[in-house]
Amino acid sequence: MLSTLRSMASPMHAERVSKEIDAAQSREELQALVDTWYRAIADNPANLTRVDGIRSTLLAKLI
Repeated sequence: MLSTLRSMASPMHAERVSKEIDAAQSREELQALVDTWYRAIADNPANLTRVDGIRSTLLAKLI
């Protein structure tokens, strides 16, 4: 999550959301942040064709 966030989101989104991800202490807490993470990387129009596939991959790994 952090890698894609830092490479695909705006610096403002990346900083805020990465703090939340770093603070997560369980898989469930990370799962709760998927929508926030998704919105941060989807906010960049250049990412729109890739974000759904990345999200699917992430969710499969968190299950």
